[in-house]
Order: sequence, then C-alpha cells, then structure tokens
Amino acid sequence: MQLIKFTNQHLSDINNFQLEQDQIHFPKSPSYHIEKAKKNNELHCILCFNESNQLVSFFVLQSNSEYATHFTTETENTLFFRSFSTDKRFLRQGYAKSCLNALSKYIKNNYTDIFHVALVVNECNEVSYNLYKSLGFYDTGIIVTKYKTKQKLLQKVL
Repeated sequence: MQLIKFTNQHLSDINNFQLEQDQIHFPKSPSYHIEKAKKNNELHCILCFNESNQLVSFFVLQSNSEYATHFTTETENTLFFRSFSTDKRFLRQGYAKSCLNALSKYIKNNYTDIFHVALVVNECNEVSYNLYKSLGFYDTGIIVTKYKTKQKLLQKVL
C-alpha cells in the first residue's frame, strides 16, 4: 500500500473514485475534502494506492482539529484522522486495513513532530471500531457528541 499526499496530478483518480450511497453524506466525497483543503492548510488529503496503482482509499489528516480539546495527548503532537473512505469497487478486500497499517509509517516519515494519531468513530459502528482497535488504536473512554451522534475517541501512539 502506498500513501501519497494529494496533488492536482491525481485529479483523474479522484474523479473516478466511487462511493456507496451512504458514504456520499458521511464521510462525504474526496472531492469535497480536497476543495476544503484548498482553503485550509491544516487539512492534508491522503490517497491510498494498491500494488496495481489503483486509488482504493482516501482520508484526511488534520492538525488543530475541533476535537483537539478531547485528546488525551498533546494537541501539537497529534494529528486527527478523518473522512476515511474506500472506493466501493474495493470494499471488503482488506484495503482499509492495509491503508491503516501504512498510516503510522507515513506519519513518521512526513510529520516528524507528530507522535499520536486520534480519530472518532460512531458509537454504533462496531465494525470500524473493532478494525481500529485491532490495529493499535486504544479507546480513551471519551464520548464526544456531535451532530446528535455519540462518537468514541480513539488514539494511537506512533
């Protein structure tokens, strides 16, 4: 799995990225996040390519997240992982797990002052929660309610 920060040379990959209908609303499309990142330098759009150089997953790393007040780690040394999606043509093939496995190394190589990664997962989303836990994220015990949805704050030491 190769993680690469988005550049305009990846626009055709982004335009071909396909989401399930329920993903279009949350976590929203990669194009939506790329447009937001153009106006906010704290948002870093990351693309996940498989061994055949196909874009399979997408996520955003954010510094100074609105969730930072809930972190149990130093906010200046923690990136927030958000908006994770996998192209619907590549679902249930292990790509999300491979992408998450590559995350720690990517952060260490590209953000030398970052030692932690944090994320929230909806309380009812047991599949994602268990995936994150299996990959070294720990449950902080903190519940954040946003948009009337309870979310568990998970963190990982890099």
